[in-house]
Amino acid sequence: MKHLALAIVFVLLGHNVVARALDVKNDIRMVINQQLEAFLNDDFEKAFSFATSNIQRIFRNPEGFETMVRRGYPMIHRHKNVEFLELREAADHSYQMLLIEDQQQGKHVIIYLMKQTDQGWRVDGVRVRTIPDVKT
Repeated sequence: MKHLALAIVFVLLGHNVVARALDVKNDIRMVINQQLEAFLNDDFEKAFSFATSNIQRIFRNPEGFETMVRRGYPMIHRHKNVEFLELREAADHSYQMLLIEDQQQGKHVIIYLMKQTDQGWRVDGVRVRTIPDVKT
């Protein structure tokens, strides 16, 4: 009987861990999707609201943020397709990988650095890796 009770406790604890991981994954995806939608609508004020206070301090206002996004990340600003890939968790950030197709059919792996804040998950930066177009 003692073993059965112990097994039940382990199953319940495991279920809580899985449920929390799914919540984190869904929450992060929701924030990224909302920011990507804001970019498509040229709503840089809303897109800026999903950034951490550190990013907001760097760019000061939605206009500065807009300039940076338009110049440095056109594949994110005007993406055509988005596919969520792996989510990795570390001590200070979670890293959500995406495959983005731009308007010219170029493909890019985007790594969103996500940080848990008092306001929920926020974007703390992105890294872009362009996938070369290989002709066969």
